[in-house]
Amino acid sequence: MLVALVGCSLVTRPSVHVDCTEMKMAALPQSVDRLSFEGFSVMPPHGHWCIEHLDRKTGVVLVTSPLLGRVSTEPPLPEESSHGFLARAMVVDIEGATVESTPQLRDFVDRWLRAGQPSYVSGGKTVLSAQQQLERFKLVESEVTEDSSLGTECIRFSATIEERNNPSLPGDTLLQVTKRNFLCRSPRSKMPIFILIGPAERYSQTHEPSWKFFDTARRQVESFTRSLEFSDLP
Repeated sequence: MLVALVGCSLVTRPSVHVDCTEMKMAALPQSVDRLSFEGFSVMPPHGHWCIEHLDRKTGVVLVTSPLLGRVSTEPPLPEESSHGFLARAMVVDIEGATVESTPQLRDFVDRWLRAGQPSYVSGGKTVLSAQQQLERFKLVESEVTEDSSLGTECIRFSATIEERNNPSLPGDTLLQVTKRNFLCRSPRSKMPIFILIGPAERYSQTHEPSWKFFDTARRQVESFTRSLEFSDLP
């Protein structure tokens, strides 16, 4: 299950300007140059984003939608209502796994992807679990590799997961796509601190959109990921 991924399924009203408030979120101010958290910081991606999650201790999840900024006079098309995109940088815990080396971290990511990327929140922090929780998620393809390009031990991964029988969209088949995400162990902490960073997109396979955010916003999200800097914990 993708962490905090939203499909922005809105029921629009006549002549409604779809903004972050309409989506029940706050807008990311355009003046923000860098977002700082305990143990790391990132530069937000360019463009219009809504804040789904922002916490100094745990990080940030930013989301956008093809409906954002539109003045809607009609309900969204099926391919629009399920289409959403996020950029996340979050401190995460790993459930039930001893991770003391990069190969162990890679093994966990492999198992986590095969399980459908399940996660839950405990004590305010997202916990990644490799336990299969919901049969409606099926891994279609994945690519996992060790990567130190962000200045520390990381696992870079991309994956496509098929989701059926989503309670909000019964009868539809959704694709959840992550590209060039990183799960990294902080080099600035003696305790094992893991940071998950990267973009993810969800859209309907039944009503596939004519364009994808990964095609139009690739540079923005790549610069967001590459902006990750680690810092000492207080």
